[in-house]
Amino acid sequence: MSDNPATWPPAAMLADFWAFAPDEERARALADALAARGHRWVRVRPVHHPHLDPEHRLFGRPEFSRPELEGWWQVGALVDEQAPDPAAEFHQHHCESIEVAAVAREHGGYLEGSSMGHRETMLRFAERTGLVHELGMEEAHAARRAVIAGFPAPREPMSPSVPLDCPDGGDLPPLLETTRQVARDVPGAEWWLSDEADGFEDDDALVFHLADSAMHQGTCYPHTAREVRLLAGLAARRDVRPRSRTLLIDLLAEAGTIGRRLVAATADRRRALGLGFEESDDERAARRAVEAEAPALLARWDEECEAVRFARQEGQGE
Repeated sequence: MSDNPATWPPAAMLADFWAFAPDEERARALADALAARGHRWVRVRPVHHPHLDPEHRLFGRPEFSRPELEGWWQVGALVDEQAPDPAAEFHQHHCESIEVAAVAREHGGYLEGSSMGHRETMLRFAERTGLVHELGMEEAHAARRAVIAGFPAPREPMSPSVPLDCPDGGDLPPLLETTRQVARDVPGAEWWLSDEADGFEDDDALVFHLADSAMHQGTCYPHTAREVRLLAGLAARRDVRPRSRTLLIDLLAEAGTIGRRLVAATADRRRALGLGFEESDDERAARRAVEAEAPALLARWDEECEAVRFARQEGQGE
């Protein structure tokens, strides 16, 4: 592929960004800044609140809307640029996400998210409501080439390394059998003693169910802290295979750090809306539950295999 960006083909995947600003003036200023970065189509409109719309089925139900964004404006922007290959497209999208988040912060708002889609689909179905800037493809590409020139080079992929030592564990009982033994001493874990728990295909499927039950899609729930005792009890058992113990310890690390990770991930939004930077009650309870179990797990450090040690070290690092 040519080193001359002007000869690169149009990107096969286009990116769409959407951000929020506190008022129309700052929304339009944000839109101007994105257009200056070569965003091809930039749109501005008030945030729609279904709970305030008498014609909407969610009228009067703020719990399904965004009442905290009343009076705010949304800025959407489609990026159409050139790239030498698919890997470069994703690198450029990553870099632009960081830059758009910074621009949104400068205007008192925050970047809500972004998505990528195939060129033809994105161009055909692009949202144009509230369009305030529209660039032709050549104009957009020229502006984007200047922006992309300032992006850092992508990191070289890590060289393959020797896999972590993780022995099979030998002749051990199925994980379900051990889970039932642990569950007998854990309040609220009675489901594992029922016939409904018989249908797991293998140990990995059972661990997935444990993870999904404790934190579905990475979300903390009121019951997450209660699930920690069962997870930790299994992670400490000698008759649980190292592979499963590694996965369980990773899950415990996620549960123990979820509040702080979400605060970091949503820092811009929290700042813009004047929200706090504290863990929720459920997140704090999950962290404290993991902290209570950690000493017993760390006490086994010297007898664990390399993979399990790595999982524990990563969990401490978070």
